Amino acid sequence: MARRIALVIVAAFSAAFGGLDSLEVFLTSRGQTPPSHGAAAAAVAFLLATVATFALASALLLAHVRALGAHAHAAGAGGAENGFATGRLAAATLAAAAAVLGVGAALRLVA
Repeated sequence: MARRIALVIVAAFSAAFGGLDSLEVFLTSRGQTPPSHGAAAAAVAFLLATVATFALASALLLAHVRALGAHAHAAGAGGAENGFATGRLAAATLAAAAAVLGVGAALRLVA
C-alpha cells in the first residue's frame, strides 16, 4: 500500500504540472481575442482543480511521511498503509488529479 500511495503522489504532481501545459496552450491560442464564456469557465475550473491537486498531493505527501516515521518501529516497512485517513486522502488526491486531466483536455478542446 505504501507503494500505491507513493505512486498516487507522483501521479498527482505529474498531472498538475503536465496540466499546466494545457493552460499554456489555451493562453497562447487566445492571443488578443477575449475568451468565450465557456472557455473562461473551463480555465477557472482548471485552475481550481490544479490548486486542489497541488494542495491534496502536498497533504498526502506530508501524511505519508509522517505515517512512515510514526509506524516505522511498530509495523516495519509497511507502516504508512495502516492509516484510514491516508487512504481517503489518496483517493481524494487521485480524484483531483483525474479532474485536472479531464478539465485540461476540455481546455484544449475550447482553445
